[in-house]
Amino acid sequence: MSVYRHFIQPMYIDMNAAAPPAELARMIIGDVLYQLDADGAPRLRLIEERHAVWMVDKFALRQTGAVSWGQNFDVDIKPRRERGVRVYYTAELLADGKSVGEAEIAFFAVEYSERRILRMSEIGDMWLAPAETAKPMPKAMWRGEMSLAAAEHVRPSDCDTNRHLTSPKYLDLVCDVTGYWDGAPKLCEYMQIDYVSESRPGSELRLYAGADSGSVYVRGEHSDGSTAFDAVCRYREI
Repeated sequence: MSVYRHFIQPMYIDMNAAAPPAELARMIIGDVLYQLDADGAPRLRLIEERHAVWMVDKFALRQTGAVSWGQNFDVDIKPRRERGVRVYYTAELLADGKSVGEAEIAFFAVEYSERRILRMSEIGDMWLAPAETAKPMPKAMWRGEMSLAAAEHVRPSDCDTNRHLTSPKYLDLVCDVTGYWDGAPKLCEYMQIDYVSESRPGSELRLYAGADSGSVYVRGEHSDGSTAFDAVCRYREI
């Protein structure tokens, strides 16, 4: 287990004086990338030896408490697990030593010249220790009726070195169209993003939303109708 600590500063919190899901995701995903380094498969080595990069496949967040300005936010990362082409990490989230939730994230490695996903066995010699077998994360996709909630243009300022929308930014988009900031402050009881295809600078994302049994589902589509991401979320007022 490895613990990564963050001090929550004013720029990390939103108008409800708490770190929103996207800000938590930025810290958690960054910490897991550090953990990939520590486990033997750092980004630069993956580029040099396998001509590949790590990409987020799924991200899930469960909150039981808020993370506020002035608190120490700890991300306690558990040992990595593997299944097929994916490496999985879970993390307990703590604010001033008190558990406030957990996160789960799945990565895969993409060989960038051929756009081919590498199996974990193809990078097996990098790891410093073997991994347990992971259970697959559920799918966020929903087949029910959805309606157009918003259309967003992908800004260059929201993109990363791979020239597509950063993984945490999707959580902001989902929060915007599902009422996270409407009315009373809320906790994100559960949110999962399944990243399907990249969103490039200047492209348009059409966001469709629908609700079922207390959960809100969001699908992001490119202008050609193909899916960019699927998401599901549940909130609780605090």
